Amino acid sequence: MQDPRLDFLVHGFLDGGLSEEDAEELDLRIRTEPTARRRFWELARMHGELRLWGERRVAQGHAARTLAHLPPEKTARILPRKRLWVSVSAAAAAVALAALVFGGRFSSQVVEPHAPVSASREVLGLRVVESEAVYVSGKGPGNAGELRAGDYELQEGSAYFRLRNGVDLTLQGPARFTLHDLSRITLVQGAIRALVPEGARGFTIESSEARFEDLGTEFGVEVDAQGRSAVSVFDGEVRVKTPDTNRPLALVRFGQALEVKGRELRPLQKPSSASFPSMEAVASRGWQAESRRLRQDPDLLAYYPFEADPADPHLLRDAALHGTGADGTIQGAQWVTGRWSGKSALQFESPGDGVWLSLPGEHKDVSMAAWIRVDRLDHPLNAVLNTNGWSEGGFHWQINRIGSLSSSGIYGGRHGSIDQKGRVPLGQWVHLALVWDSQAGELRHFLNGDVLCVRGWKHPGFRVSLEDACIGRLEKWEPGDHREFRGRIDEMAVWRRALSGAELKRFAELGSPTRPGQ
Repeated sequence: MQDPRLDFLVHGFLDGGLSEEDAEELDLRIRTEPTARRRFWELARMHGELRLWGERRVAQGHAARTLAHLPPEKTARILPRKRLWVSVSAAAAAVALAALVFGGRFSSQVVEPHAPVSASREVLGLRVVESEAVYVSGKGPGNAGELRAGDYELQEGSAYFRLRNGVDLTLQGPARFTLHDLSRITLVQGAIRALVPEGARGFTIESSEARFEDLGTEFGVEVDAQGRSAVSVFDGEVRVKTPDTNRPLALVRFGQALEVKGRELRPLQKPSSASFPSMEAVASRGWQAESRRLRQDPDLLAYYPFEADPADPHLLRDAALHGTGADGTIQGAQWVTGRWSGKSALQFESPGDGVWLSLPGEHKDVSMAAWIRVDRLDHPLNAVLNTNGWSEGGFHWQINRIGSLSSSGIYGGRHGSIDQKGRVPLGQWVHLALVWDSQAGELRHFLNGDVLCVRGWKHPGFRVSLEDACIGRLEKWEPGDHREFRGRIDEMAVWRRALSGAELKRFAELGSPTRPGQ
């Protein structure tokens, strides 16, 4: 289905005419919506092809006018030079475009085809998530999680990275490797698993014993302390080559594993998943470690990891160690798979589905965060967590029909938050957060750790009460106005303090599903 607004934003960006507000909207959509990313690349390729066609026409016109005034012996030296200029220009434009897309924040400024690319911008990959990862000093991705060409050493834990060309890499420590560029890694010791998209076909992991070249696949390479190399193919095919002459040795197909020692090849049984953790497994481990840490936060009012209790499936257990034990009562909502296999969530699908809560006390500051997947927006207002009615100090955290949080707010003056810079997408897991900061006099909304909107509101002495609340529903309101949520929720936390943007960004990153934007 066409999205005229998205096409307007992408064309505006490629033409260099976006306002700052429109550029921020495009940035948010590119980072949170897989369909938006695909559409961006489609239009970017079309834009690049049209530009190249125009450059060729201009070059041909200049060449024709020049040749008309030159003796024949000089024309043979000029035409190849013109063709070379056009091809170099197109290549430089493609590099500049890739750098723009991979850069963190979009800009409406157009990068000229011949603009030099600074070495400091040569980020080849980014960290998606880690689980208790420890690196040798100076041989890690740093706080920014950036991979550049160089040597890396993961001492313990696991990590999941995505390269700029779409290649996903997971590592289980200890592991030592050298990242040469977007198409080649040398593994010195340890194990690396790679999921290679079609556009990065030919990606190679090499060792002292062999080169393992992707043929459109997902595979793992392991090198032990004695230098023995082994490859396991989880999907597709991998070509094994000699490390020096690049001569093909074998073709390893789906479900097969092969050991290489010198020139000897030996079939192996498929190794355990412990050697090659999947992207999903690394994300799950990272979340589990963060969940254990989060439970101990003394400022938690309640923490719901959405783990089904076999003894009583109608209870949503509060796991906060210093909270009040505010278990929720589930009505109608069903236990289903959450953001990865083995993780539970509640599906809100039918009329009356909800979880009833009572969090005691009145609170000067409040923060809420949840992982949700919206399937549909059936109603003008769709509740995430609402207090019932419109009482003083109540909270209505909800999404309207176009995916905006503009109607969420705190009540006592019926304040609503507006001026939103993005939308909650459908059909994908996202991290939502809301912060009421009394000292700043602000209500702040976040999507995947980034600020969506901030609204100032001064009300001295205001206190938030969550004693009569419901997840996924609004009760005690006019008939027919149930504001029922349609989708899944698999984690929610409520604090009695105003969390910083950095804290919420951390929760969003550590709890992220296996792939960005999904």
